Amino acid sequence: KQKEYLKAMCPLVDVLTLSATPIPRTLYMGMSGVRPMSLIQTAPPGRLPIHTVVIEDNDSIVQAAIVKEMKRGGQVFYVSTRIAALENLAQRVNRLVPTAPVCTAHG
Repeated sequence: KQKEYLKAMCPLVDVLTLSATPIPRTLYMGMSGVRPMSLIQTAPPGRLPIHTVVIEDNDSIVQAAIVKEMKRGGQVFYVSTRIAALENLAQRVNRLVPTAPVCTAHG
C-alpha cells in the first residue's frame, strides 16, 4: 500500500524493489515481463564476498565468528527460523559479544 501511495503521489519517481528471496508472485511478474526486473551481476568495488557457514550451535564458534567479522569492519546476520526465540538469541549474542550492536527483525 505504501509503495502504491508513493507512486500515485509522485508518478515520475522510479521505484526500486529489492529482495534477497523474491516471493513467487513477484518473481513471476518479473520473469513474465509484467513488472520490470534487473539483476545486479557484479558486486560494488571493494565489496567482500559473503561467507555462509551452517554448523552445529556452539557459543565459542558463534562468538569467534562475530568478533572476527566485526574486526574486519563487516556485518553479521544471525538467521533463525523461530520468531519466538529472537529475543533470547539477541540476549545470547549480547552476552557473547557485549560490544556488538544487536537488533532483531522478522517479517
